[in-house]
Amino acid sequence: FNPLSKSGDKDYGLLYIGIGDGASVQEGYSFLTHSTDRIWGTILRIDPSGTNSSNGKYGIPPNNPFAHDANPKTIKEIYSYGFRNPHRITWSRSGEMLACNIGQANSEAIYLITPGSDHGWPVREGSFLFDPGGNQNYVYQLPANDSIYNISYPIAEYDHDEGLAITGGFEYWGKAVPKLKGKYMFGDIPSGRLFYINMNDIQQKKQAIIHEWSITIDGIPKTLKQVCGSDRVDLRFGRDAQGELYVLTKADGRLYKLTGATGNHR
Repeated sequence: FNPLSKSGDKDYGLLYIGIGDGASVQEGYSFLTHSTDRIWGTILRIDPSGTNSSNGKYGIPPNNPFAHDANPKTIKEIYSYGFRNPHRITWSRSGEMLACNIGQANSEAIYLITPGSDHGWPVREGSFLFDPGGNQNYVYQLPANDSIYNISYPIAEYDHDEGLAITGGFEYWGKAVPKLKGKYMFGDIPSGRLFYINMNDIQQKKQAIIHEWSITIDGIPKTLKQVCGSDRVDLRFGRDAQGELYVLTKADGRLYKLTGATGNHR
């Protein structure tokens, strides 16, 4: 749910649901994705209190981007599509919707979501050309006529030399750590590496610079692998009602609160 929406807003009470591709592409069923007549690889938007869905158990908002599509096969619940695994959806303080997408063999990406936006998977992985019928360990340069496809590319991206699976975080909304103001904090699930981008750098058709940050516990620098004692950290983020941020290391089931920050980071 959009935490900024209030009664009377177009988003109020509406639920966004991220659906992965179910490994269909790597198993040879790429036709199941990148389509508005299938739910795989999409973000859905529904009204839990409505009744105009095909089964009458929920509603389809009339301002969904495909709600009035004339094609009877179009899934009217779709808000955005072209994802492999939209892993965590959030909103900026200024109302921008962000979604992280776990890639396959090359790219981990953050997208700025707009109604009806197409993010390319599986003919694109991040900001690269992808061949779902070929060697899926490789990506290629975009074609010269790429603009005709109207694909929305990442606003930030890292490759598998840096990490293997992105986990979405949050823009810092709290007051306890002023140095984090204006930053979107996220990380890499297996390695536990911690990253951020500056909110002022977010814009379509341009990639924000990704910065890395680290933690100290009782004044001692630590990596999350050291903290949890596992090579697979299973990193997650949380944010409370006051906007303060938390880091979860799932490998050992511990939750840490961010209480301060040092360094000169713009």
